[in-house]
Amino acid sequence: MKNLFTLKDGRIVTCADNEANIRVFIAPDIDEKKEIIQQFGIDDNDLDFALDPDEVSRVEFMQKCTSIIWKKPYSPSVGVESNFEVSTVGFFISRDVLVIVMSEQSSILSEKIFERVNSINDVMLRFFLYTIRQYSNNLKKIKQLTSKIESNLVTSMENKYFLQMFDISERLVYYINAIEGNSAVLTKLR
Repeated sequence: MKNLFTLKDGRIVTCADNEANIRVFIAPDIDEKKEIIQQFGIDDNDLDFALDPDEVSRVEFMQKCTSIIWKKPYSPSVGVESNFEVSTVGFFISRDVLVIVMSEQSSILSEKIFERVNSINDVMLRFFLYTIRQYSNNLKKIKQLTSKIESNLVTSMENKYFLQMFDISERLVYYINAIEGNSAVLTKLR
């Protein structure tokens, strides 16, 4: 599915094909993949990487476009408990057009965080900030969940090593979050 947007008065608005400088493809079919490859010079392997949930985050500066593979928390349907998995999103910048490729439906560009954006770079940075906030919120949920599990373990059996393992895993999650947050800050400053 293809969604077309442009920047107008600091906002992202839907538009016609000839005005679009932001193109979002959700689970693109074969014809849409051909369009992305032919119109924007995006390598077919990079396009596949953007849809692969196991792909590693990275940025590549190529002759025809810049590609960014970004990991974001999976967004379950309303009312469905999150399973704390991640999905992959591809950002491709080619000739002042931002092509976003993702495997799952998302209304993320309609979020309030995308107000007062003036360039496609602003859109990408806001997307990155939005996903960092999603990770942070999920980490809070994980902490609440582990606290609940720990209290159930304490009442059901005494196993101090098991509780220590929970404590260590909880700390590691926060360390990872801190490192990733610092990395995002350094990247933004650069």
